[in-house]
Amino acid sequence: MRLKQAGLTDNQWTDFIDAMKCLKKSKKNHNWDFFVDTHQKYANHQHDESPHIDGDDLTIHSPFYWLAWHRKFILEFEKELKADGMAIDLPYWNWTTFRSIPDNLKKELFGWMGVTRAIFHNGDNLPTVAQLTAVKNETSYSRFDNGLNNLHGVLHNWVGGTMSTFKSPKDPLFFLHHAFVDKVWADWQSLNPTATFSTDILNATLAPWSTRVSEMMSITTLGYSYQT
Repeated sequence: MRLKQAGLTDNQWTDFIDAMKCLKKSKKNHNWDFFVDTHQKYANHQHDESPHIDGDDLTIHSPFYWLAWHRKFILEFEKELKADGMAIDLPYWNWTTFRSIPDNLKKELFGWMGVTRAIFHNGDNLPTVAQLTAVKNETSYSRFDNGLNNLHGVLHNWVGGTMSTFKSPKDPLFFLHHAFVDKVWADWQSLNPTATFSTDILNATLAPWSTRVSEMMSITTLGYSYQT
């Protein structure tokens, strides 16, 4: 189960951070740099391996596709952390209720991660519970998708620095942020079980993997859950 970061014990934080340090130092193919480079590559450019719908490229930030792509992305990251000894699942950061950067992921990490962030972080500028609730109350997939994408972008820019670039996965906050985005999507899916994407989107592959969007539509099928 993916836990709230605010409730992690000291030992769980140590477990999580030690696994991240190990992945950062690793020389294996799917180390931390692989995830940073993959995100930058598919956010920056068009590629032959990227799916096309009606003549247009799908990118990792395209409507609908972005949710499935990032679900796959953070799931693969979580798998690599577990291969490097992490015992817990990837935690999530609910920035509507915990309105500051988690203490364990503040400046002491900058040395080994090499990330930058904005100098000031005013929690009053983060999306609110009311704004998120309004998005979750949408019954149209299109309006939900657009609303959540907008709130997700606010957080990226609020953290600033590396998080506001296509190299955003370099910052550990990226993964806690997107785990929360994924939770919001999963919660919405539970409330709207008959809503789905178009067939074209469902059949699209999630480059650089061979996985299809349709395979990422259920976290139950994927084998994980979220703490409420």
